[in-house]
Amino acid sequence: CSMEMKRKCLDNHVTNECEWRSVLCPYHDVGCNTESIRACELEQHLQKYQVEHASMKFAAKMEETATRMQQQLDAMQQAHQRKIIELEQALSEAKKQSQAERKEAEAEKGALLQQIETLTRTVNVFEGQLQRHQYMYHPGEKKTMHSGTLQDDYGVQRWSCCEEREGVD
Repeated sequence: CSMEMKRKCLDNHVTNECEWRSVLCPYHDVGCNTESIRACELEQHLQKYQVEHASMKFAAKMEETATRMQQQLDAMQQAHQRKIIELEQALSEAKKQSQAERKEAEAEKGALLQQIETLTRTVNVFEGQLQRHQYMYHPGEKKTMHSGTLQDDYGVQRWSCCEEREGVD
């Protein structure tokens, strides 16, 4: 450059003002391959490659958008996967608890069935004893309470608390 200036202004001129300085195309970041261009030729370059620059800018914007969308999709998939794992764990815990409660209920059912069987046997024994020791009730006879023993058909003595007798006080 043939411009004359003070020494203290030289650095600023070379860096920012000189038309012969090398500059990068403003579309370099989106893919323009022009490495270095003189500042005085930049406007001509921008006019000549206007369509290509617009296409590069659009492609870069699309790539940026696609990257951002992919990141959002990945984040959503990770959140979804975490939720699936959380729900599977909750389901597993619920199944374990249900199985434990079922086992407990089965154990209680078994205990209740044993009690019912025991009570049924006891009732059957009492019914048998009652049938063996039943007295015929004859209207008009006096019923009195006393203690004593009776023998069943097998010669076994059984306790009897009441007997129908006439005239016993």
